Amino acid sequence: QLQKNLKKLGRVISVISTGPCDIRSKYGGVTFYGIHQVDMVVRLLGQDVTHAEVALGKKNHTGTLYSSNGAISTLNLFTEGQTAFHVSVIAEKGRIDQTIVRDESPYLSGVKSFCSMFRTGKTAETTETMLNPVAVLEAMEKSISQKKRIKVPKITL
Repeated sequence: QLQKNLKKLGRVISVISTGPCDIRSKYGGVTFYGIHQVDMVVRLLGQDVTHAEVALGKKNHTGTLYSSNGAISTLNLFTEGQTAFHVSVIAEKGRIDQTIVRDESPYLSGVKSFCSMFRTGKTAETTETMLNPVAVLEAMEKSISQKKRIKVPKITL
C-alpha cells in the first residue's frame, strides 16, 4: 500500500526509517537486525543505492544511503527505547509518514509467499530485489569497520 500511495507523489527525495537494530550484537549486527529497514528503504528508492555510510553513537546509530538521482536516505538504528518500525518518505509532491504495523503472525506473510512460489514456480522477486539489500548491508558493515562511505556494488546478472 505504501508504494501505491507513493506513485502519486513523484520522485522520492528522501526516506527516513527508524527501527530496532543492535549493530554490536553477537548475532550478526547490522546484517541481522538492519535487513528489515534496508530492504524497505531500497525498495522505496527503486533499488537505487550507490553508497552507504554508518555513523556510530554510543548505543544508537544512523545509516545514510545515497542514490544516483540525488536522494539521500537515513536509517535510524536504535538499541534504546520503544522503536517500532516507522518510515517517512519525502517526494516531489508530498510526503508520507507511517508506522509499519507488523503482521499478527510475523512469519505468516513470508511463509505464504514461499508456498505460493513453490506451488506456481513464480515470484514477484528478482535477482536485484533479493541481492541489492544484501549488497547495501555489506557496504554498511564495511563502513562501520572502515569508518567511511562505501560504494555499493551494482548487482548485474
